Amino acid sequence: MGRILYTKSGSIRHFCTNGISEKSLKEATKDVIQNKLTKLGGTGAVVALDKNGNMSFEFNTAGMYRASMNDTRELVLKIYKEEET
Repeated sequence: MGRILYTKSGSIRHFCTNGISEKSLKEATKDVIQNKLTKLGGTGAVVALDKNGNMSFEFNTAGMYRASMNDTRELVLKIYKEEET
């Protein structure tokens, strides 16, 4: 079901064309997950990385397991949205 909603919302096209838009990666992922997907009644998440190494972990559920490394090579593990900085 989630894959169908991502397709209907044009999410993949939205991310692929973000390079020619004025939105940052974070703004683009937030728009797709919090606005487009939610309006379709869907829940889900996206992990995105742009050509400059910027990361975005966007989700509209209670939590999402995710990990990354910061610029000092420290492993960062998060589950809940409240942990965002």
